[in-house]
Amino acid sequence: MNQTKLWRSGYPDVALVRPCQIITQHDRNTTATASEVIVASATALFYLVVFALSILGVWVKPCAKLCSSRGTFFVFFIGLLVASVNVFTSSDNFVVKLYFRSSTVFVIGIAFTLFGAALFFSLPEEHANEATLGRQQPSMGCVVSLITFPLFAMEAVLLVLAAADGPNIKTETTELKWILVIVDKSLFLVQKPIQVGIYLYLRNTIACLEYRESAQFYFRIISFFNLIEWVDSQVNVDSDVQLSGVQEKLDGWSGVFSVAYKALIIDYRLLCCLLFLEHSLEIQTEVDEAPDEAAEMDNGLMVNNMTSRDQLKRCSGYFVGCLCLTAPVLCGLFYLHLHIGASVQIFAIMVNVAIFIAGIFFLRKNDLEEGENREALGVKIMVDLYDIIPMQALMSRVANLSS
Repeated sequence: MNQTKLWRSGYPDVALVRPCQIITQHDRNTTATASEVIVASATALFYLVVFALSILGVWVKPCAKLCSSRGTFFVFFIGLLVASVNVFTSSDNFVVKLYFRSSTVFVIGIAFTLFGAALFFSLPEEHANEATLGRQQPSMGCVVSLITFPLFAMEAVLLVLAAADGPNIKTETTELKWILVIVDKSLFLVQKPIQVGIYLYLRNTIACLEYRESAQFYFRIISFFNLIEWVDSQVNVDSDVQLSGVQEKLDGWSGVFSVAYKALIIDYRLLCCLLFLEHSLEIQTEVDEAPDEAAEMDNGLMVNNMTSRDQLKRCSGYFVGCLCLTAPVLCGLFYLHLHIGASVQIFAIMVNVAIFIAGIFFLRKNDLEEGENREALGVKIMVDLYDIIPMQALMSRVANLSS
């Protein structure tokens, strides 16, 4: 009634208004599915980009240098945000979740793990006094194996229970879901002995000298993959167990089975994440301790050019950078309707203005004339600063969509 009166009113601004169409549940479901597919595609694209960078690092030296730079931690931070959003948004979408997980575990968890281990590492020569990757923690190989074997047995039980539902399928939709479940559980079942076997092998190897940067990036990717799977296990482990019909087929043992499986899968993913990250840091330490062309030699000893004042400036920069991250967090809390005023968005504007001014300052502090051999660190910092602005917008939009 009110819309009809407004439509027939003589005011020109109101006369241009069209009655809003009623948003149906189908429209909401379609929008939610489209959002889930977009986020899952963005996460898959991130995996493909880091996979391509690692491959290109074998032949293109600048790509290898880029992979070993500290700026990749920021790239992985952005990937962590996108991948975490994907885990939480697709937890209720059965098809999107299984399609993404199956493709990811095959490309990164199996293919890339085997490819990198074969290319970037080698066994030390006989009678050579070279420290292998497992020198720091000689007993961790046994710990990982003790966790993997019972976990592998339990996932084999889940696969068998899920496969037992095949003869009872009557519709094509149910058959497609059953196939996705079988493929997903089979790939994850195969991935675990491959990963533990590769890990035990790498503990007895050394990183090839010409592929040190790529080996470091390889460990970062595998660590990131296990971190995302750890987040996924926190969210979807209950549904993964239910898909196999454990409660109906194991009767009284279903509770014990579910609790043991949850504990093992969560500890396994977190442990693998930390171990591969530790090996990445070990290789990075070796690279940093190696002689550098830009380092000065004083009586045959390496001299560090960073003074105490420079270290204080660097710590201050890290503190200011972390402080700037509070602005998008506050904006995200505002979009979640947590009784926060709209005035908090002024902090995001202030941060963006400060980033722009800092970028101009760093650009003016560097000599970019042709033939200059000096490394333009300010330009790199400026580019990293400008990357923060779309990250803030991404966090705000994610919070807006989830609300």
